Amino acid sequence: MKRSLRDILLLIVLLIQTSCIDNLLDYPATTKISADTFWETTEDAEKGVNAVYNAMRNAFGLFYRLDCYPNADLVYFQNANSQSITSDYWNKCYASVNRANNAIMQLRRMQGEAVTEKELNLLKRYEGEVRFIRALHYALMIDLYGDIQYLDHVPTQEEAYTIARMPIVQVKDLIFEDYDYAISVLPVSYESSEDQGRATKIAAYAFKGKLELFWASWKKNGRPEVDNFQQSESEAKEYYEKAIGNFKEVMKPAYNLKLFKDGAPGEYVNPNYLQLFTLENEKCSEVIFSLQYGGPNIGQGEEFVKIFGNRSVLNGWANMQPTNYLVNLYQSTKTGDYVDPVILNKNQNQTNGSANPKTYEGRDYRMRSTIVWNGQKMRTITPDGMTIGDSLAFMFGNKNGYLDYNDSRTGYMFRKFVRQYAGYSRSNGPQDFYLMRLPDVWLMYCEAMNELHGPSDELYDLVDKIRGRGKLPALDRNKFKTKETFFDAVKQERAIEFVAEGQRFFDLRRWRLAETVWDYPNGRELRSTLNDFIQDQYKNATDRTFPRYYIYNIPEDERVLNPNLTQNKPWL
Repeated sequence: MKRSLRDILLLIVLLIQTSCIDNLLDYPATTKISADTFWETTEDAEKGVNAVYNAMRNAFGLFYRLDCYPNADLVYFQNANSQSITSDYWNKCYASVNRANNAIMQLRRMQGEAVTEKELNLLKRYEGEVRFIRALHYALMIDLYGDIQYLDHVPTQEEAYTIARMPIVQVKDLIFEDYDYAISVLPVSYESSEDQGRATKIAAYAFKGKLELFWASWKKNGRPEVDNFQQSESEAKEYYEKAIGNFKEVMKPAYNLKLFKDGAPGEYVNPNYLQLFTLENEKCSEVIFSLQYGGPNIGQGEEFVKIFGNRSVLNGWANMQPTNYLVNLYQSTKTGDYVDPVILNKNQNQTNGSANPKTYEGRDYRMRSTIVWNGQKMRTITPDGMTIGDSLAFMFGNKNGYLDYNDSRTGYMFRKFVRQYAGYSRSNGPQDFYLMRLPDVWLMYCEAMNELHGPSDELYDLVDKIRGRGKLPALDRNKFKTKETFFDAVKQERAIEFVAEGQRFFDLRRWRLAETVWDYPNGRELRSTLNDFIQDQYKNATDRTFPRYYIYNIPEDERVLNPNLTQNKPWL
């Protein structure tokens, strides 16, 4: 669904018509202008729906940031401001929902005026796409905020200033209604290359299953930060079972989904996992749904190199940085198990030392695909993106003749998401950002099945296929034969497979593992590979610290304007 410049200009018009006022559910709709000028033909409808897709980037385009807040775990984000994130997602989600609701209203009007069955079915498909997108936003919001303001229409100004929060249990059911409608009208795939990247029936099944799994997790593990939310073992089992049903649908052989290059690891110097995150392979069958980006010069480009890259590659900022906690998770290709944690010091000859390049040999190929450490090379690219230069090595603590890592601090840099081909400037990249991949479905399916039935040959095989892309040996089935130990295997694969894809944050929350990760009540320190101090993490935590991790606060400026908007308990 890469778009032409003409279509981009039309999208800009639509986005201006539904522009944000910074708060209060983005209430101006200008629906009369839209109806009079755009929503008359199916071609108009397609462009209007494309504008809803475009708005998704507001909330999901920086999803990777969530893996870094409020304290770094596997990824550190330099110059982070966690408080701005909470209000950003509230405002951006409601801006997108408002656009979706306006589009649904217009599409339903057009359905009532449709002349042919073909036209009617197309308009219903468009409504299914928009309701799928609306469901994604509301699912994100109930995860972040618990009870939320729910609207299925464009609000009046009076309504925007008075609407109260709806209990999460009711919002959840309405989200499922949107997913069910999408499943009923969306195709399995699209014939035209122009439609590649649009929502499909498979994507709707996958995301519906994901919300069911999350609901089961919350019912099992609790969400005490949400008013009147009750744990329920029986309801958890019910939703694990529902999630399994939807994941099984996605996994049907008829859909022919498979891992990129069948999960083969490829060559160590250029692993297949690294190639997965390139323009050339963004439409492979492993990718179920993604944010669409296109460049150059049409205002639809991504900025991954700016955030993940370094000064030597398109003048990147190197804001996102892997940590030693991530490095320690990558397992040995010989034993399939963890190796000793790296020793943080400046000695490049220290056995297992963080500054010693030999420390990182014989690890999961996904480590080579994701991280740059001392001695690793990358090709330099000029700031305009047009000229590839020499390959330079990385040497933390020395930029003279080496890669310029800006003022990054951890001693590691990203390779994942950093373009190594010319033709695109720093802020006009073409790479899609994946929101759902097949390994995500497999691991969620394994998690749900394990909760209800424990590990099985089927589950071992699925995890082994994912591990295989890192050239890791199969799981030792005697070691992972209980529910608890097999869950550890699933948890490990999710941490490694989805680095900086915005998954880790949500996993830790639904599993209630933040206190474990950050060693409550002692907390921990983040240090560089040279053993330099970076930050304290959850030291001197109070009884409100982790509850605030598990739920975001409702933006105070919204509460000032709307007296019916309550605050979450940990933030009172």
